[in-house]
Amino acid sequence: MALLCALALAACSSDGATKKTFTELSALIRVSKAPAVNLRAQLTPEIAAQTDAPLFLLTLPQRDAAQALFAQEQTSGANTSWRSGSGEGIVLQGGVLQATRGLGGDLITSDVADVRAALAGRIHRGERVHRHLDGEDKLIAEAYVCDYTRSADSTQAYFQTLPATRINESCTGLVQEFDNTYWVDGTGRVLRAIEWAGPAIGYIEREQLQ
Repeated sequence: MALLCALALAACSSDGATKKTFTELSALIRVSKAPAVNLRAQLTPEIAAQTDAPLFLLTLPQRDAAQALFAQEQTSGANTSWRSGSGEGIVLQGGVLQATRGLGGDLITSDVADVRAALAGRIHRGERVHRHLDGEDKLIAEAYVCDYTRSADSTQAYFQTLPATRINESCTGLVQEFDNTYWVDGTGRVLRAIEWAGPAIGYIEREQLQ
């Protein structure tokens, strides 16, 4: 998969200024095609500040720790779409992974209303539904029951160590189990997350940068 290893930061949105700033930003970072390139180690607040767009760093642990920057593209209701320079897409709903595009074996959509309620501290058990395409391009839905626990913690985000509430999500379905972790600040903003996107992608790690 030719993706996510470095900043091939081309057009990230329809906004011309964003395209320009990403082109400039990519020039400030040493681009490498090696799968294990540590993009995070090259990023600084000064580099990120070259664009006004909100950014997060995505890492795929099961794909040789491939990394890429994602920029906020547009918002529709509770859903916010983000895009990498090479065209991969992520949709977040209230800071929770809702869909992926262009990663291979994508999470087509998911129901995460209970997850959002749990992050806000309103429930301690809920359900989520993931939808993927099978080998015949048929949409398959998988339901999970999830339990949530909370603890005080800190995490790396916005180029600093921030106090956060760590929320562990343990989900069980008919054939799959997984654990997600979210670090949320006092306003309910997700600073960092590790989320299961399905067997083809594995876990997605996100660190908010700006």
